[in-house]
Amino acid sequence: MTYNSCMNIGQRIRGLRGRAGLTQTALAQRLATSQAYVAELENGGEKSEGVSVRQAKRIAAQLGVDVTALVSQPHYDQALAQPERAPA
Repeated sequence: MTYNSCMNIGQRIRGLRGRAGLTQTALAQRLATSQAYVAELENGGEKSEGVSVRQAKRIAAQLGVDVTALVSQPHYDQALAQPERAPA
């Protein structure tokens, strides 16, 4: 995996969502939110800058990773390299 310290939380959500084989709609349903919200997060919209710790933990749980994978490049790279875990 190539080290890219400039990745934002939205890019990490997109990568981990893809790894989990989920569409934006499927992730939104698991989070009880809209597909538009997930899209805005992934595209770096205003909402991606204001993700609460609570919401980040919920997203990470649905993607089967620890929340650190959303905020730390080394943890993100490690999560991508690991076999997929079942969502919490």
